[in-house]
Amino acid sequence: MNLEESGAEFGDDFMQSLLSEFIDSSLDSLASIQELSHQLKTGDFHAETIKEIFRIFHSLKGSSAIVGCLPVRNLSHYAESLLVKITEGSIQIESHVADIIIETVDLLNSMVEEFGNSKEINSGTISRSDELIEKINAILEEDPSKRLHEMLFDKGLIQDLKESISNDRREDSIKKLDRISTIIKNSTTKSEAPALAENADIYDELSEIEDDTEFAESMYEEVLKSLKEELEKESNAKVQQALTKLIEKIDNVYDWSGPSQFLAEVIVTGHQNIIELKKEVATQNNSAPKENVSAKTMRVPEASLDDFIRYIGDLIIVREMIDDSRKQIEDHLNEIQLSTQLKRHVDSFSITLSKLENSAMTIRKQSVKMLLNKLSRLAREIASKVDKSININLIGAETLIDKSLIELLEAPLIHIVNNAVDHGLEDNDERETLGKSAEGNITVKVIEDDEYIFIEIIDDGRGMNFAKLREKGIKMGVATENSSHDDLLKIIFLPGFSTASQVTDISGRGVGMDVVKKELEKAGGSIDIESEEGTGSTFILKLPKSITTQIIQGYIMEVAGEPFIVPVKAVRESFHPAKANIVRMYDKFDCLETRGEIMPIVKISDHLYGDTKKSSEEIFVIVEEGGRNYALLADKVVGIQQVVLKELKGLTMLKQFFSGAALMGNGDVALVLDLANFLETSVETV
Repeated sequence: MNLEESGAEFGDDFMQSLLSEFIDSSLDSLASIQELSHQLKTGDFHAETIKEIFRIFHSLKGSSAIVGCLPVRNLSHYAESLLVKITEGSIQIESHVADIIIETVDLLNSMVEEFGNSKEINSGTISRSDELIEKINAILEEDPSKRLHEMLFDKGLIQDLKESISNDRREDSIKKLDRISTIIKNSTTKSEAPALAENADIYDELSEIEDDTEFAESMYEEVLKSLKEELEKESNAKVQQALTKLIEKIDNVYDWSGPSQFLAEVIVTGHQNIIELKKEVATQNNSAPKENVSAKTMRVPEASLDDFIRYIGDLIIVREMIDDSRKQIEDHLNEIQLSTQLKRHVDSFSITLSKLENSAMTIRKQSVKMLLNKLSRLAREIASKVDKSININLIGAETLIDKSLIELLEAPLIHIVNNAVDHGLEDNDERETLGKSAEGNITVKVIEDDEYIFIEIIDDGRGMNFAKLREKGIKMGVATENSSHDDLLKIIFLPGFSTASQVTDISGRGVGMDVVKKELEKAGGSIDIESEEGTGSTFILKLPKSITTQIIQGYIMEVAGEPFIVPVKAVRESFHPAKANIVRMYDKFDCLETRGEIMPIVKISDHLYGDTKKSSEEIFVIVEEGGRNYALLADKVVGIQQVVLKELKGLTMLKQFFSGAALMGNGDVALVLDLANFLETSVETV
């Protein structure tokens, strides 16, 4: 039954709900195994990794059939068959097999997204799926005995083992023997693979090894020595008993058969049984009875959650209104007792509201780990294509951030990491010539504070070529010979900036950065670049912790009778101008000198109102922005209050000065200063 037929029977609402459930759960499941599938490529995986990937393919095969998404069902079916063979041991996870699995996970993700957007999958994607199914079929149809011969002899495993034993490399010999034992056992105990003795080529070559008495006896001695040492270290009685029996059996067989094929099979089988027994014992030890506390979950539309958080913002405003009324009762009605009682109730309400706010914001949060893992895998794939060696360092991968931020950040981060690998890092030979490690380094670091998320992408590559940037900037009319490095870096964010056709040293580093900047700024964020030529570059992305409802601690000032807000965390101190030491700089503008530091004085009223409004300018508020202190001159400080930022719409004003507005408890609207933009413009004009 396909989606349309099911819809006719159960109703459109039911099927739409079923489809939404399929899309959400499938994308979540595929995202969860993206990094697991990449581990197959690196060899850093366990049997549980295979089981988890198999479980996702099996589940996807069934659920996609229910909603009528047959292309996903078909590819999942073949991928599941491949995992079955791997689980049985008849197919080994080699590089090309791991590549197939990685490609399958990525393609299934794309197919599910397409189906969710339009209820169909385009022909190009289906063609890619057909090609991938052919590759999977080719692996499934390979002759296991030929694969066994290739692994043991063509790849030199047997020869390597002989050399290790003859050179008395004991630990290396045991590792190689264990690897060979596992391969032989997996290939000779499954119904789909022929018995080892039935393959003449392999049998003949193993017989030659048997004829090599010195080799065979050395192998026997190494195995026996290893098992006896293992017995001495083992503390579990069950495993000790099994090891003792195996040692005795090997000794007995050797006494009457010598170094024979039969002895080899006894060693292989016995060793494998010991490994399985150890796993069983470890599982029993770690599986103490536990109370079933599996958490129940339910899916909630994202829009409903956004509304819920907005209502919390409205409650914060209501709280401030109630508190303002309390102050008026105290001031005008002289009802101290009633005011005190109201304050106690408002404080209790504030505590509960704060818990509600934290709980709601937590619901929206997801680990940034999946996104960082995706970047890591992308970087390695690009490095492989351009023949570069790289090391990816992920810091803060366990940080939880708003889901909407993860969606917003994906495209900019992919763009920056792509350029860092392709253009920022030098080639291996060039790095060695420069005295750097042949392996390039890229670090992605996630940091959070009370209000913002910071993401840094750091590479130790060639850095920006400032001479070429200056040349390009002069041609564009946005730079001069005297432009600073900071000014030159800003050129990268101009629309249409590119040096790809002329400047290979920085080719592509600026392409599309204007779009990245606009998207971040639209969400109330920013992006900066730090670079040192020959050393590397750092991209710093800054975003509010939530882009749906922003709640901050606001420091409220009054200027010319109007309230203005700056973030509390930016404020360092405040004091009366009478206590200040004001110095004149270059006979042009005044600066404040305090504790040996000189900082610009910024008269807020002059820059917002000019001569239209007068300000008493009775207090300095020292704020820090971009690592530098500034002295804002205001009329008075109103206080500190939690405020909800609202977007400015339909107003004619210098919007670049403000990041939003907030409704105060007394009903007034206060504008929230965007310190970075306001100070940049204001200080340039003093």
